Amino acid sequence: MLNLIQSLSLRSQLLGGLTNNPFNAYAANSIAPQLVADFKGGVYGKSSALSTFDNVLNHVRNGNATMVDADGLLKWAPHTLLTDNSEDASTWTAITDASVSSYAGSLPSGYTTASTLSKTIGTTRPYTTIKGGGGSTRRTFEVIAKYASAQFVQISQRLGNADSAVNYDIVNGTVTQVGPDVLSADITLLGNGWYLLKYEGPINTTSGIHFSMCPSGTAIRLDTYTTTDPSEVHCTGARFYHSDLGGMVNNPATGDSYVPTTSAAVYLPRVGNHVHNGTSYVNEGLLLESEARTNLLTYSQDFTDASWGKVRVTAALDAVGPDGATNSAATITAASGGGTSNSDVVHAVTTVISTKYTLSVYAKAGTLTELMLYSSHAGNTGTYFDLSAGTVGSTAFGSPLDPTIEDVGSGWYRCSLSLVATVTSGEFRAYISTGGSFVVPQDGTPSILIYGAQFEEGSTPSSYIPTAGATVTRAAETLSVPAANMPDYQTPVVIGPELVTNGDFATDSDWTLATGAAISGGQLEFSPGSTGNATQSLTLDAGKVYRITFDLVRRDGALSLRLLGGTTNNFATVSTTGPHTYYFVPNAGNNELIILATNSNIDADIDNISVKEIKPLAVSLAIDGQMTYADGGTATGDSRSTLRWYLNSSNRITHILSTLTTRTGQVTAQQISSGVADTAQSGQTTYAGGVNVPFSVSSRHGSTFINAATDGTALTADTTPTSIADLSTADLEIGDTFMGNIGKVRVWPVDIGDAGIAEASA
Repeated sequence: MLNLIQSLSLRSQLLGGLTNNPFNAYAANSIAPQLVADFKGGVYGKSSALSTFDNVLNHVRNGNATMVDADGLLKWAPHTLLTDNSEDASTWTAITDASVSSYAGSLPSGYTTASTLSKTIGTTRPYTTIKGGGGSTRRTFEVIAKYASAQFVQISQRLGNADSAVNYDIVNGTVTQVGPDVLSADITLLGNGWYLLKYEGPINTTSGIHFSMCPSGTAIRLDTYTTTDPSEVHCTGARFYHSDLGGMVNNPATGDSYVPTTSAAVYLPRVGNHVHNGTSYVNEGLLLESEARTNLLTYSQDFTDASWGKVRVTAALDAVGPDGATNSAATITAASGGGTSNSDVVHAVTTVISTKYTLSVYAKAGTLTELMLYSSHAGNTGTYFDLSAGTVGSTAFGSPLDPTIEDVGSGWYRCSLSLVATVTSGEFRAYISTGGSFVVPQDGTPSILIYGAQFEEGSTPSSYIPTAGATVTRAAETLSVPAANMPDYQTPVVIGPELVTNGDFATDSDWTLATGAAISGGQLEFSPGSTGNATQSLTLDAGKVYRITFDLVRRDGALSLRLLGGTTNNFATVSTTGPHTYYFVPNAGNNELIILATNSNIDADIDNISVKEIKPLAVSLAIDGQMTYADGGTATGDSRSTLRWYLNSSNRITHILSTLTTRTGQVTAQQISSGVADTAQSGQTTYAGGVNVPFSVSSRHGSTFINAATDGTALTADTTPTSIADLSTADLEIGDTFMGNIGKVRVWPVDIGDAGIAEASA
């Protein structure tokens, strides 16, 4: 009766039967997962309880990256360039004639600490310098301030430089004066006297940003302050970020531009990346790119720069690009010399022979509706793209690999092709085209719009990497669930009665003993000098999973535990003192338990032997999203790993997508336990290569089975496994070799069945 009650209680938990289970909506086969990372819905949790992204997952990307926001604009991912504590001004440097103390008053909502900046009587104006990455392009600095006794504060790049300073009145909430080199400035009341001060400009890298107190709102240039009264201002929540392109995506945890930091720049994951589906922008979850990529074009956007050759074209930055910024895109227009000829922009690129590269550019129809994208790095290689229909056109030259066109909205398309370099130097070209020809009238009217050119090593186009004078590398990123957050699938659930009679050896009965084995003093004793054994017949079912536990006191030698019957089944050899636990799956006819001394110097006692049937150890996994990968069709084709739970080469669980040889997107779910590999594999053409290819894969792994499902259909289960690896100390790596978007990840510490994995992948 007790086992039945325990079983029903466990079933209730697994089914998510409690009405307050937050993960019932993520159930499959009526079983709620214990771990959820829903990047589209913003739901994260472990141990069947809601949590946060940072408490469930580890994300690392040591640098900035771009993504698409809900408004469809290309922007920077949430980040801060600050290398000082964002809420503690005592870490800000170069404090002049000032002191900093902790502020004990009320704080603006969402902040935990604040500081007070003070000056003494008769000293010069106090200021602090806040460190962070600057640059010649647009950067924004923001800080939250509150009046103490100084009515005016100033933000500038260099103390006393009128061209870079802004004065703010933190009593009346106004911007009183703005230097001519400042791009924009604003002040916003947050409540309870706290104001958010915003400063945007091309911020100098070396001087940093100065935050200081001023005696008035009309004199920006001010070197001394000699009032007889001391002055104070409260501050917190500093932030410093890129605001070129379309700006920066808000931090989803704070709902605004604030990204907290203590001592280093912070680059947050690209949650909420949007993809245009032809009519609207859809949140596809987390943009994750495991490969570092470098844009080898030194000016990716400024096609008027001298690095871009102009062949019978004019280039003007006069259009709104995918970032929504005015004059960020270029119109290239054919020359007006008469006749017909090619009209294009060209950029030189150095490559490595036998290396695969991808070139891409955003393009939009002008007076003509075709682009020809070209490279000379593998002979003449080029493809036409229809900017009206949004389709890949015919091949212009050579044998371009995997040409793609992606609708990014507002009439813009990202066009790409790949190649394997055969030379070390060549040219990237974008041609105005029409009717499958790059020869156009030279009458000054043919035109197309272009933006964001990229030439990178890799088999597919990656997220846009802006450059402005030098090549730029976007760092690789990793995403994982720490081992401590993963559900426990290694704790067995007993579902059967005790099968051993007299397992505590309370009486000298029920065991067949050979010479050298004896029951004495409530234990089974093996004497030195013999190879005796003890046996007992059990009632076991082939294919079911059983647990055996026992205590061993070993003084010398070793004992072997095995089953005899239809086939010998050795499952344990033990030579250490202490409690022991093993799991086994008997073959047909295995029903005689034998405890055998393995050598003549045996000297050991064994006690408390128990054999019970258990629910098979199992774990189920599901992941969905969009992959970007190339169908190489050769030994150089892409192989993508969406999930990797790896202890070592002999113990792991993985989800892999392969396009090698004849495969065009084959899914393999694999488990390896103690070096023995078992797999469940889809057809070779399950997924087609391309950009943002939807996928949904789930799997169930157990000590007696493995199976997978794709897009709502379960494969044929493999029932040959005899064990499942213990991965309880290993992190679950998500997208360890992956380019694309992750929608959600779910983990169940049980077998959800073929019906469950089919539902989970639907």
